[in-house]
Amino acid sequence: MADIPSDIRQHCPGTESNDAGKSSICAGCPNKTICASGITRQSDSNIDLIKERLSTVKNKLLVLSGKGGVGKSTITSLISRFLALNNPDINVAILDIDICGPSQPRVLGVIGEQVHQSGSGWSPVYIEDNLSLMSIGFLLANPSDAVIWRGPKKNGMIRQFLSEVDWGMLDYLILDTPPGTSDEHLSATLYLKNVGITGAVIVTTPQQVALLDVRKEIDFCKKANIPILGVIENMNIFVCPKCKATLTGGGYAMAKELNIEFLGSLPLDPLLTRCCDEGKNFLTEFPQSPTIFTLQTIVQISIKQSGCITIKKYEINIIFNETLQKENMNYKSINVSTILSKNKNFKYDIAFDNKTSQFSKIVQEQCDNIPVTLRFDCHPENGASELSCANRGCCWNSFEKQIPTIKQASLNVPYCYYPTNWSIYKYENFTLDGNNFSGFLKQMKKSFYENDIPFVKVETSTVDNSILRLKIYDAFKKRYEPPWPLRSDPKPFIQKNNYAKYKLNVDNIKPGFKVYRTLDDTIIFDSINIGGFIFADQFLQISALLPSHNIYGIGEHETKLKLNTNWQSFTLFNKDQPPIENANLYGSHPFYLIIENSGNCHGVLFLNSNAMDVILQPSPAITFRTIGGIFDIYFFLGPTPADVIKQYSEIVGKPFLPPYWSLGFHLCRYGYGSLEKTKEVWNRTIAAGIPFDTQWNDLDYMDKNNDFTYNSDRFKDLPQFVNEIHSRGMHYIPLIDAGVSGSEKNGTYLPYDEGLKEDIFIKDEKADQPFVGKVWNLVSTVWPDFTNPKARNYYFHMMNDMYNNFKYDGAWIDMNEPSNFYNGHKYGCSQNKLDYPKYIPRVIGNILSTKTLCMNAKHYLGFHYDLHNIYGTSQAIATNYALTNIRRKRPFIISRSTWVGHGYYAGHWTGDVYSSWHDLRMSIPAILLMNFYQIPMVGADICGFNGNTTTSLCNRWMQLGAFYPFSRNHNSDDTIVPCNIFYPYQEQDPVAMGDLVIKSSKRALTIRYWLLPYLYTLFFRAHKFGETVARPLFFEFPNDSITYDIDAQYLWGNSLMIIPVLEENKTEVIAYLPRGLWYNFYTKDSLFALGKYYTLNAPLDVIPLMIRGGSILPAQKPADTTTASRKNNFELLITLDNVKKAKGELYWDDGDSLDSFEKRQFVWTFFNIENNTLSNSKAMKSYFNEKIILDKIQIWGITSNISKVSLNDREIRFEYIKKENVSFNA
Repeated sequence: MADIPSDIRQHCPGTESNDAGKSSICAGCPNKTICASGITRQSDSNIDLIKERLSTVKNKLLVLSGKGGVGKSTITSLISRFLALNNPDINVAILDIDICGPSQPRVLGVIGEQVHQSGSGWSPVYIEDNLSLMSIGFLLANPSDAVIWRGPKKNGMIRQFLSEVDWGMLDYLILDTPPGTSDEHLSATLYLKNVGITGAVIVTTPQQVALLDVRKEIDFCKKANIPILGVIENMNIFVCPKCKATLTGGGYAMAKELNIEFLGSLPLDPLLTRCCDEGKNFLTEFPQSPTIFTLQTIVQISIKQSGCITIKKYEINIIFNETLQKENMNYKSINVSTILSKNKNFKYDIAFDNKTSQFSKIVQEQCDNIPVTLRFDCHPENGASELSCANRGCCWNSFEKQIPTIKQASLNVPYCYYPTNWSIYKYENFTLDGNNFSGFLKQMKKSFYENDIPFVKVETSTVDNSILRLKIYDAFKKRYEPPWPLRSDPKPFIQKNNYAKYKLNVDNIKPGFKVYRTLDDTIIFDSINIGGFIFADQFLQISALLPSHNIYGIGEHETKLKLNTNWQSFTLFNKDQPPIENANLYGSHPFYLIIENSGNCHGVLFLNSNAMDVILQPSPAITFRTIGGIFDIYFFLGPTPADVIKQYSEIVGKPFLPPYWSLGFHLCRYGYGSLEKTKEVWNRTIAAGIPFDTQWNDLDYMDKNNDFTYNSDRFKDLPQFVNEIHSRGMHYIPLIDAGVSGSEKNGTYLPYDEGLKEDIFIKDEKADQPFVGKVWNLVSTVWPDFTNPKARNYYFHMMNDMYNNFKYDGAWIDMNEPSNFYNGHKYGCSQNKLDYPKYIPRVIGNILSTKTLCMNAKHYLGFHYDLHNIYGTSQAIATNYALTNIRRKRPFIISRSTWVGHGYYAGHWTGDVYSSWHDLRMSIPAILLMNFYQIPMVGADICGFNGNTTTSLCNRWMQLGAFYPFSRNHNSDDTIVPCNIFYPYQEQDPVAMGDLVIKSSKRALTIRYWLLPYLYTLFFRAHKFGETVARPLFFEFPNDSITYDIDAQYLWGNSLMIIPVLEENKTEVIAYLPRGLWYNFYTKDSLFALGKYYTLNAPLDVIPLMIRGGSILPAQKPADTTTASRKNNFELLITLDNVKKAKGELYWDDGDSLDSFEKRQFVWTFFNIENNTLSNSKAMKSYFNEKIILDKIQIWGITSNISKVSLNDREIRFEYIKKENVSFNA
């Protein structure tokens, strides 16, 4: 055997052929003489030894590839581990014959182990009781030693492994080979030829460069008479949040062309790479990885192809009928879709053991007539295959020819989808009396998820004539339900059902329900026989058809205002993630609003705080898929957009009324680094005459980054500075992170000491110690459990202690998703069903604990698994309580993390946005959507937080930011390019950005401050009635379909339109003006718009503003602070409509006291102009002593000459400036 050919040519007749060395093809081959001599066809005495040694091995499998780097060794280890893990009665061994590059010792975690010898031969190294390994890697002095051997020595080593290793009784011996068709392959083939090679698995990647070499490997197998079990396409897709389709599918195409079984495509999970490097068992470390779901199918098909023993856990029996027998198809190579396409009436049963599902009699007609847009995903986990799909009793269609490429989709069209009439529940004992429904769903068969709920209760309750509540929950066992936002259950509506704007319909056979609008019989939600309704312990799914593509909401995500229904997935799981597309961000709001084709609107709230995916598809249809809790669904019938949001506020709570000063301009940055630098920026902003109310400090003011402290060195005089701020009528807000330091010495850090004493920290899984992670604190972090009743007083005392040091005015709460620099604990989370459920929503990082707490961490009210999304809001509740009781004034809180009902307690900023024109543009829909969720106090970091801003960008952003409800300039400390040697990072406060930004900032903010009485009145109406402050155009023009897509301009209330410049180097902007009379804010020119786009001038220092005809806006002479401007006289800006009418209102109180409205300490007055007469009337009786002086009224739109103006029958002085109607460039 020393003279075995060292290379084999591409078209070689085969070393065992009678033509070997004699064919014309052999001319020039260096092995011609050896082959012609016949030595390659002679027997070898070593063969007999090998045959005897391997007589106890049932199956010999080769893992081959013609190309290096395709993951062949990884595939070998995965298949071997999978076989061993899933059946302890199966014995598996790996022989690593990659002599020059042995990988298996590292991959299997046994690097450095020694091979022992006994009387029966060499003993392999055992990884598990039923999994062993032999590799030259065990024989090297150092794993990094190079093996520089020629062919004969390699051959001898392989012969020795095969003949001298005591393998014992084996079910599988799997050979991991090097790439190519080299000595090792020839040696193994020749040595094993008399003991029988069961078959070879060919590994490739989708790229052509790999496929070319793999074709040579396949040719080698055919010439060497090695059965090919099939092809695995490895690394065809990356397991990551934004990954979409496979790279090329080249492996599949090649297998189809060469008539070889395609075993499947294996995704590349970065966690698999890490496990291989660390020698860990990927199957047990990350059992829910999509790679594993695909792997089980690949192994199963390989076993069937080889005729090997089956794995009991995944055994499949296909029952043939006469039709199948006529087709004369072989069981081993059965292809379900092929059978069904040839036999339209063919039925087949798939039977499983007790550990899996039980489906039967799937009829092909249930699959054939389902339109693509109505294909609801039956295999939402990655790794779907035809076989795994059939195992679920679902339809399979890979759309090779019939589906065009779908653009702008975050999901693929499902290959595996539910057939018609798919159901595992049926109704029992139900009653439907008008809209009052009560009944049970009884499970008929198991789903493919664990722990199905066998009896499910379905019931409705009528909240009022516009709000319907429908609950679906476990009939016999209490399950988790979120403790907020419902401060008390809504009271049942007492009117008769015939007053309701909705009606409910159910089918006594098929599960699901329909909700109609009674006005026009529009079906707003149809879940009867739609998708797959599943209610398992950790997988709840409901799908429904929708009446329109005009859908908004499902936040928090970086999206346009109107959502794309073209196969989009929206994951709701709060995450410390700078805003990017197709990612779960800081908040979760499972609410949507739809504009129906008639122009009527409705909304739906899916009140569930567990991690979830919400899927939109182009039917249009929606799927809610969550991993815990219950279905608690609210329907809001509108019919206007404003009505829907008001009705939503009745359930989640109306927003807090902010203190007046909070409507001013705020300034901050992460990285001032010292009090001196903070004061420098504060002083220069004041000196520039920029309206400015509140100075903030980020993390750097703290001592060792610890909450409730300040640095006595760099911020030594902070208390005195805060007093100076107050003396100028201004305000100060510090940062407070969610977690506190968990490593300070006893007696040195009160927040930790008191937290331990009161036992209010979130616990680890054993519930005996605080859960320990790491955020900004120097060593470790622990988190208060705000669901613990004692945590509220704890937080009050901590914040009060800080207030005694310096008199802050509000709170900025951050990192409260909660964020964690670890993935759970420092060394990860234990294997448990909460951290690794079978289905994991499409979260960033692919694991729930990525950069947050372990899901099995324990709160007072349950597991973090259930409570994660409400953590930020729970902190806001505690902070709201503390501030209210410390200052005895209105609390002002800005939070990064939000959930349903958050706006009742706090506002929000949109997180770590990038300094880009894209993020400037996307800030508008982000702010509008938060208004939908009843969080009107919202804004983005002006000029961007991450990255380098520019003068042109910051100039336009300061203009837009002046009209955010919450207006704050803020940036990071470590991503800005060097500015000068004295201060290493560029600043982006307006003064630092130069004259143009100063001029623009002053101009835009002065307008803001002039209109603050109008803005404050909008916040009052939001607080009192659940209205929006910033709103899209369609709120005011719901019958104008052009407005449905517009999110580059928006309204304050119903009157002021903001039209920002969102592109660089533009001095004009194209704006849509709905039909009606509009006035240019700067020129006072009027235009009767026809509902089309117009071009408006936008000089570099101007943000275009339009005022709607028919408006009366209260205003006040502006000053540099809100404190100063509140002392000035009031003005009214009146813009007449085309019939010379207008109306408006003003709400006014002292701007800071608690319960001003309840104590009737306010002025609330309505203005109206009609028949050339302006009148005002009080909304209700009140007792407010502050003097209000109105000294200026502007009336725009008067077209006839004015000769006299009188006030209460007394003639007064006036000025009349004639203004003609003008046209804008269309």
